[in-house]
Amino acid sequence: MRILVTAAGAGPGIAVVKAIRSDPGSFVLAVDMSPRAAGLYLAHERALVPSARDPEYVDRLLALAREHGIEMIIPIFDTETPVLARERERFASAGIHVAVNPLACVLRANDKLESYRVCAAAGLPQPQRFDHPHDAPPERYPLVGKLLQGVGGKGMIRLAAPGDLPTGIDPAQLLWQEWVEGEEFSIDTFGDPDSEVFAAVPRLRRIVKAGQMVDG
Repeated sequence: MRILVTAAGAGPGIAVVKAIRSDPGSFVLAVDMSPRAAGLYLAHERALVPSARDPEYVDRLLALAREHGIEMIIPIFDTETPVLARERERFASAGIHVAVNPLACVLRANDKLESYRVCAAAGLPQPQRFDHPHDAPPERYPLVGKLLQGVGGKGMIRLAAPGDLPTGIDPAQLLWQEWVEGEEFSIDTFGDPDSEVFAAVPRLRRIVKAGQMVDG
């Protein structure tokens, strides 16, 4: 299969490029904004693309996919998935499958409050949530606040006790929950909607930097 992988400078992008490259029957085109992205030089072919927020991003990706006979695109960054989810049919009309969930699912996954509500409705246990740090009794501290639309741990804040909320922070822009101590795991999943194939890879995140696991 001929596959295009985005964000070739990120750790996950590099891992996906390596995995595809290890299959002698596959071809991988790696793309990134930076010419110094390591994954570009591990792929069969490489190309530069603008940011996913750039209006030319989708056109550039589609042109590259057509040029290289790409059959599947695997987006890596959270900022790319909603953009490509909106354009899935456009790529599909060109015979290119974008490995991304439907837009409604992507938007829920990228919004932490919506994700919390989906998990709550499904009966999945979660750390207790508070609308505002002032709503949490002292025995529930410390709290963690995470930007509703944040990625990579950016903007995350830990409150050790009531009254620790820094000035200039808008509590409404963060999801507030009890701080949970212990080992952290993540589960990467990949499924095929046309079959019963579903892969799940749990990982112990021993060292995390900027929201990404660097040792696990």
